[in-house]
Amino acid sequence: MLVLTLILAALIPATLLYSLREGRPEEADYRAVTEFDWPPINPRSYLSPWNASFGDQYDVLLDGHSHSRYSDGRMNSETLLKWHIANGYNAVVVSDHNTVEGGLAAQKIALAKYSDKITVIPGMELTCCRLHMNLIGINETIDFAIKKWPTDDELRATIARAHELGGLAIVNHIPWSNSTEWGYQLPRMQHHPSREELVAMGVDGFEIANGDVLDTTSLKFSQEHNLLLITGTDVHYPDTGAHSWTTINTNGNRTAEGIMAQLRARRTSFIFDPTGTQNVAYSPSNPAYVSKAPPTLLGQYFQMFWTDQTGMYSFSPEGGFCHEHFVYIHYQLIGYFIAWVLVGFLIFEASRLLLVGCIWGPFQRRKRYYKELKGVDSRKKAGKRRAANPRDQEEGNVNRTGSDSESDPDTRDKTAGAGSSVAVTSSKDGKGGVKAIDYQKVYNAIADLLEDDNYDDGSYGPVFLRLAWHASGTWDQAAKNGGSSKGTMRFKSESSHSANAGLGIARERLNRVKDKFPDISYGDLWTLAGVCAIQEMGGPTIKWRSGRIDGNEEDAVPDGRLPDGARPDPKHSRDVFYKMGFNDQEIVALLGAHALGRCHKDRSGFDGPWTASPTVITNAFYTELLGRKWVERKWEGPKQFQDKESQSLMMLPSDMALLKDKEFKKWVEVYAKDEQKFFEDFAKATSKLFELGCTFEDGSKVHEFKRTNE
Repeated sequence: MLVLTLILAALIPATLLYSLREGRPEEADYRAVTEFDWPPINPRSYLSPWNASFGDQYDVLLDGHSHSRYSDGRMNSETLLKWHIANGYNAVVVSDHNTVEGGLAAQKIALAKYSDKITVIPGMELTCCRLHMNLIGINETIDFAIKKWPTDDELRATIARAHELGGLAIVNHIPWSNSTEWGYQLPRMQHHPSREELVAMGVDGFEIANGDVLDTTSLKFSQEHNLLLITGTDVHYPDTGAHSWTTINTNGNRTAEGIMAQLRARRTSFIFDPTGTQNVAYSPSNPAYVSKAPPTLLGQYFQMFWTDQTGMYSFSPEGGFCHEHFVYIHYQLIGYFIAWVLVGFLIFEASRLLLVGCIWGPFQRRKRYYKELKGVDSRKKAGKRRAANPRDQEEGNVNRTGSDSESDPDTRDKTAGAGSSVAVTSSKDGKGGVKAIDYQKVYNAIADLLEDDNYDDGSYGPVFLRLAWHASGTWDQAAKNGGSSKGTMRFKSESSHSANAGLGIARERLNRVKDKFPDISYGDLWTLAGVCAIQEMGGPTIKWRSGRIDGNEEDAVPDGRLPDGARPDPKHSRDVFYKMGFNDQEIVALLGAHALGRCHKDRSGFDGPWTASPTVITNAFYTELLGRKWVERKWEGPKQFQDKESQSLMMLPSDMALLKDKEFKKWVEVYAKDEQKFFEDFAKATSKLFELGCTFEDGSKVHEFKRTNE
């Protein structure tokens, strides 16, 4: 339950911030719509002008109100022109909110590419908290009243300036402006001047049709006061139909000035279709939205927990809204959400218990049963082979006798090679020849033992590599002894070293492979297990040679030759590795194996993994060492470090020493930046480590093993 709470505590604010961010993609990809592939509509063919006396004597079908991307429209200037042509218009007023730039841009495109099809009249829609008013036929932005709450005098000055520029002032969509704003008991446009007040200010007319709404009150008022009749689609989106066309007769002078002359003379009528045109262009889904839909939609759901009541947007440079701001918290909705989360959690827990108890548990028990059955069968076959070849025992090739316990000096590990220095990498084939071991099959058998859900992080790979590492890392080139060549960790005098605590687990598991391949030496088996672990856990290919010969207990090395993780001084690492013949670069490369596995309180005394992926070998040891802030862990165990952020990862004092030394740190930084370089150097250093103290025949085969997934 704590984990679920933490997940929600992170998920809710993260998705809210994501869904509320600026510049988030829209659901529809409006930019993808650039063509309207239907025959241009001809409203003349099925509709008649409102004023019957106007007759059919008109050559202009005008849209008096439209928007492009220069404000909040979703079509660019050229696409907007194509939309109008497809919907039967041959003239359009492009009137973006508080700017004439969109109209001027559209006019330029029309003159260059569509002069025979459509005429553009530049304009702007003065947009504030009091009214929306089109200023058409102008060539500059009039900014006297571009503010939230312009005064009557500022509105009057704006209208006068439009007239000075040869333009007209048309008040838009009065029914919409005076309708109630959602969530308030107030109109959308508060303090909207009356029609009479607007006429007194000097307006030339009213938009008597906006979209699919016919404003009969403004129509009647305009006819009574001899005002200009004009309609507008107010189009913003390409998936919009057309409902009205302003009809004008220019007697063939279908230029912007020719049309404006008739508008100034107020010689217009209009066609209105409440149904609207049938053809529309639907925008496809926006890939940018679809790819991010889950966090967006989840964030939008969480936004339902409150209502941020702002009212009408002002469109002014000041920003903000036209109504008082309120925030309402929906406690009931939050309560139901919590209840459903609890129900879901209970269902999940019940399902998990059912799965584990009734399906997964029995499956794992049966799987272990068959594995054990297979192991018993293998040991029986190995015993029969030894009984059939007594000569092997006479020669001292007694690698498999007695108990599996590493604590008893008289058990299988001690007797396996006692008094023998004969290589056990081959056996007689019954015809006087030598039967070679198929090491790829040995590799595959080891790989079959790597995964086990009941051990650590689900893999024996890290402990197999540690076994190979510790069996090899005892070499002292001055004393000329140690290393993996004798396989001496099978004797208690060496296996009991504190650095080797817990490695009996790996040796016991690998004894299953020894059952199948009794002629392989322990030194070869353990180092090959290290090679297999590295390659199967995503690491580089490690070159490997066979030929290690199991020795006697007197070949075991004294304690203290392996690195001590508790030592915080770089000198200690150099002292240990230099004795083996490694340089600084090789030391840092070998320590990259700490990307794998974890420490255990009951073995080394330390606790925790080095990286977040302890069963996959990467350059993460170096990136974590450099990229995280490490602090000393406060606990009862030995001194170690943990990452400050998650407190889930650890570093040993000897690991932190790499950052104290200039030469060591240089290679840490190289490998943190270049994983391929790390793999190359790690492979070479590991191959060298596994061969320390070994003597191979001239021309002995160098193996490069195929991974099980190849």
